[in-house]
Amino acid sequence: MKGLNKFILQLTAVVFGVMLAGAAMAQSNDLCTGAIAITCGQTVTGNTSASGLDAPPACGLTFPRYGIWYSFAGTGQTVTLSTCSATTNYDTQIGVFSGSCTALTCVAGNNDDLTCAANNRNSKVTFTTAPGVTYYIWVTGKLSSRGAFSMSVACTGGVFSGCTNTSSFGSATINTSGTVVTISSCSYAGEYSTINGAAAGQTLRFTSSNAADFITIHTGTPSGPIVAFGATPLQFSNSFTGTLYAHWNLANCGAQSSCRTTTVQCTSCTPPPPPPPTGNNACANATTIACGGSASGTTVGATTDGPATSCTGASVAPDLWYIVTGNGGTITASLCTGTSYDSKLDIYTGACGALTSVACNDDFCGLQSQVSWASTAGVQYRIRVHGFVGATGAFTLNVTCTTPLVEGVNNNPVEVANVGKLSVGEFFPNPAQFDNTQREDLHAQRIKRTYRVV
Repeated sequence: MKGLNKFILQLTAVVFGVMLAGAAMAQSNDLCTGAIAITCGQTVTGNTSASGLDAPPACGLTFPRYGIWYSFAGTGQTVTLSTCSATTNYDTQIGVFSGSCTALTCVAGNNDDLTCAANNRNSKVTFTTAPGVTYYIWVTGKLSSRGAFSMSVACTGGVFSGCTNTSSFGSATINTSGTVVTISSCSYAGEYSTINGAAAGQTLRFTSSNAADFITIHTGTPSGPIVAFGATPLQFSNSFTGTLYAHWNLANCGAQSSCRTTTVQCTSCTPPPPPPPTGNNACANATTIACGGSASGTTVGATTDGPATSCTGASVAPDLWYIVTGNGGTITASLCTGTSYDSKLDIYTGACGALTSVACNDDFCGLQSQVSWASTAGVQYRIRVHGFVGATGAFTLNVTCTTPLVEGVNNNPVEVANVGKLSVGEFFPNPAQFDNTQREDLHAQRIKRTYRVV
């Protein structure tokens, strides 16, 4: 048994070692997402021995399985890739794709280069590139064939330098708040559009609804210097201030008489800051509101100038301020009607820089707030309308007050509003206290007895 356990441990160590060695040999470009960029005139070497399984489109290849990846930025030139080399030691295949690593489209592929003197099982593929398009190149083998290779990159033809059209259609002005602006809903390939409001330092993004379109940006005049070109969407750092001209084409400056929607956006532009807050956005400028009064407003765009915490918790938000003067009764401030966001209410006394919390509420009626407190006559109470965790929105504030009470006869409280309004013959307080009426009755009886005696 000990011998068997020792064998298992040794076998496990060997397998683990092989796995580590394989992982160490794996190249960074084993996956399409790790493709290594190559350029014209370059010769690259690689080894697919440690590569994993891939599953791109077949692209004319014969049962491909293991391979590594390269990328090439299209220039408009014709490119020839070849593994015809004495240092290539296995049956290679080459696939060329456009699109993205998650959605590859076959461009060209080759299994055997029958003209290769070194080994006609090596590969060669030729394709014409479109400027601005990235091509993904998969060097693989037939079936499970893997090994070392050398691949050359040869280019012919002139480097594409952009398109220039003579027919114009559509215009737009760049929105400095970063909003996407539609240039035209029916641009044709083979036309240019006029773009106003460009400024050096902006990052601009031009798009066409036709995914095959190529865009060239001229400056100053329709045929002026080119500041950028490439496939849609074209985004670049603009170095020109003035009018731009966006030329719309198919690959290699092709034309097409069918509608496409074209747009421009300044992706580096941001909306202008809101105007400085005015009025009761500041505690010191609180708006006076009377008992029975109502006020509507919005905290959108407001600042936060009240205490950093609320008596409901640490959460505060941009605020507006109101003042109500106490009448000695109970005051209620409510946001329960006409309020569109998760609101909060805080009530304070004192100066704005040294506020004292009196009462507060977070959620009274759903996510809206209502708070009541006993007021002191003549004291000013600051009402802070704000929100939960930065929430802002429109609101309606309603303030109601109960009528205060004062001490009547025999400590019987009465409403202030009724004092001094007694009619002739009425008791005060009403209903009358028993001891008062009893005295009146006894006094009347004495008078009657006296009269009878006389």
